[in-house]
Amino acid sequence: MAKRRNFTPDFKAQVVLEDLTGVKSPAGICREHRLRSQTLSRWKVEFLERLVEHCYYFINLQHLDMLEAIVLQHVPERYFT
Repeated sequence: MAKRRNFTPDFKAQVVLEDLTGVKSPAGICREHRLRSQTLSRWKVEFLERLVEHCYYFINLQHLDMLEAIVLQHVPERYFT
């Protein structure tokens, strides 16, 4: 019986960002990392749900500068033009 693979949250976020930013196609990402397309879809939903939760957290605490720094660090510059 094959051992189940475990992925870190950082790895999942990196894979999802590759998909969301269009760096690679979903099919290419799944091939490269030997993932099922359903797994990538689930990770994407979880990522976006958590992103919204974190945005609300920073907005409610009036830490928009911190939120801006996080977004600028993880979102390619071409999305801001």
